Amino acid sequence: MSIVTVGRESAGIAGFQARAAIQALSDEQAALLRVAELVARGGPPNAVFQAVAAEAQQLLNGQPTTLVRFEPDAAMTVISVSDGPIPPGIRIDYPPGTMPDRVRRTARAVRVDDFTMDPHAAFARRHGLTAGVAAPIVVESCVWGMLVATSAGEPLRPGIEDRLQRFANLAGTAVGNATSRAELIASRARVLSTADETRRRLQRDVHDGAQQRLVHTVISLKLARQSLTQGDMPTSIDRVEEALLHAQRATDELREIVRGILPAALTRRGLRGGVESLLTDQPLPVQTAVDVPRMAVEVETTAYFVIAEALTNIIKHAGAGRAWVRADLRAGVLHIEVGDDGIGGAHAEGGSGLTGLFDRVEARGGRLRVLSAPGQGTTIRATLPIVQPTPAQPR
Repeated sequence: MSIVTVGRESAGIAGFQARAAIQALSDEQAALLRVAELVARGGPPNAVFQAVAAEAQQLLNGQPTTLVRFEPDAAMTVISVSDGPIPPGIRIDYPPGTMPDRVRRTARAVRVDDFTMDPHAAFARRHGLTAGVAAPIVVESCVWGMLVATSAGEPLRPGIEDRLQRFANLAGTAVGNATSRAELIASRARVLSTADETRRRLQRDVHDGAQQRLVHTVISLKLARQSLTQGDMPTSIDRVEEALLHAQRATDELREIVRGILPAALTRRGLRGGVESLLTDQPLPVQTAVDVPRMAVEVETTAYFVIAEALTNIIKHAGAGRAWVRADLRAGVLHIEVGDDGIGGAHAEGGSGLTGLFDRVEARGGRLRVLSAPGQGTTIRATLPIVQPTPAQPR
């Protein structure tokens, strides 16, 4: 065979490989576009997740695929499958050294050609798996989950991890958008529910407390007037005294209700004054360092409720001996920290009010983190951007 012929054959092979690579990229982009269109149309997260798994299977020439989400602990939940052996909704704990553990730790694709040599061997055998490849899905710089291609026979062909990883990288944006949209919808529902419940509580508190006191005030004054017309001065004085007592109690109850809505100290003196009002009747020592100027009322209110809710949780749940509150302004961002030396183990889903804090802070464009390892206390950190100058008017 001549050198020219060999050169032509080499060029032909190279051209074929180049065309195959271009076609693969085109297929991946088309698959991602279909998923993105589903997200843009407002498709529910489950439909988006199912589309990701299905499109990945099609790109891998029919290889069964599974999309899983990592949980806060060493566990994962199956979100969607496309011919995969494990049904959605299953939670799977995984030990160190397994495929999910390695994917999560390294944020890189992992190949297992023989699951009998894997720490998850019993699990793989139970589900008829012999080999697999997994690629991480990264959302907002964190490994959210992974896309897994599995085999019940031979190991997956070489190079499949590269293609799976490319699509996982592209799909991460769609998964993040779908997740954020679902969280936004849930957050809005919680905000509306909380607002409705707050209105009901205020109506109940006013009706059962101050309003009843004022009714008794009016009745007592009418009886006092009647006694006056009958010339019974002692009884009239007693009725007036009773009316004054009811009116004073109604005033006190209304003051307590208003304080629960927004304390006067916060309105008059800003966040520092609001925090000082919170500490008036605290049953444990609280160290404070609140060094901030007056800010937009929306920022001060949000910061106040973050601190108030955090302190309430400490009193109710932490079993703490001391707590601290810190707030300072850096580069146009308000930084808040509330911590304690209690039992730790706080979770937003635990019904402790933390879910509402996440909603409130994120609605103002901020971020909130909860650090609460068991036995090591709880620290809540929030950041709030200062987007508006302080109004130049007296409050």
